[in-house]
Amino acid sequence: MSHFTRGDWDYPNIPDFAEIFRRLHVPYYEEARIYFETAYSEGEMDGANESTITSSDFCKDIFSKYREKSDVL
Repeated sequence: MSHFTRGDWDYPNIPDFAEIFRRLHVPYYEEARIYFETAYSEGEMDGANESTITSSDFCKDIFSKYREKSDVL
């Protein structure tokens, strides 16, 4: 299969691939990602990097913490 289309090299979109991979393969990532923006705004993710947010333990903690908050509202 060629990645050459219309005279331009068609580069794979690595960030999109990485996001899909995380959503499918990192436990609790899919559940936690809906709370990432709130967690960032509250400083919960200060110092977080790609390695941190792909940790299933970190994702489980974010999910648990913010799910409880949203259940109260």
